[in-house]
Amino acid sequence: MSAAGPGRGRRDDDGDGRSRGLRADRRGQTLQDFATGVSLFVVVVAATITLLPPVLSPFDAAITADQSATASRLTDETVRRLTLAGSDNRLNASATTDFFSPLAAPTDEDDLQALYGTGERLQINVTLDTATATDPTIGAPYEGRSVAAVARVVADGGRLCRPSCRIVVRVG
Repeated sequence: MSAAGPGRGRRDDDGDGRSRGLRADRRGQTLQDFATGVSLFVVVVAATITLLPPVLSPFDAAITADQSATASRLTDETVRRLTLAGSDNRLNASATTDFFSPLAAPTDEDDLQALYGTGERLQINVTLDTATATDPTIGAPYEGRSVAAVARVVADGGRLCRPSCRIVVRVG
């Protein structure tokens, strides 16, 4: 053993005079080693749980021809309901206001399906796209999923949309 002090210049137990390196040190696992290992393990498990399901899940189902045809039919029906009779897609202000009014509008999917007579379980969304931040919308929200969408341009001489806006029907 050396007289240089604890931890400095220590000699091997066999007395051959060579100093030991860190690899030969017989220290145990410290708290920092444990915390680093557990933290790394938790990060890897969290990343695996977060990133693996989207890779393994199926892609969004493609929009079928039936959905596109239904969206087109519903758009034509909506334009017929909201425009003046015999006009070239000019909005009827009172019909449009009533259709999108919170008091008179269809309130859920069943009301919309009864209104359009679809008879099947469809998610329908009707929006009057006025190019403002507050577009009147009724029906199911459509963000984050694939939908068949059809739009028709309509004119309005009133205050809703100048000079024109779009009626967009989405079916999912």
